[in-house]
Amino acid sequence: MASKIVKVFAVVWLVIAVGAIAIGYASILYFEGWTALQEIVSPFNLANDLAVVISLAPAALLLKLSDWLARRARTPSAQP
Repeated sequence: MASKIVKVFAVVWLVIAVGAIAIGYASILYFEGWTALQEIVSPFNLANDLAVVISLAPAALLLKLSDWLARRARTPSAQP
């Protein structure tokens, strides 16, 4: 049960983070133009890459945690 709750929270986090990133990129495109968006998403812009990783990392870690919890719940306990 806990793994399902963690997985739902991870998916919600992922959807919100991807939406926030997409809205940010769309607002840069709308207000500052195509060249500003190209500068932001450039592979040499480490600040943007770091911000995207920080935004998406908790969802990835929570998905791994939910898989671990599900595997742990399936295996029988060795303790009597």
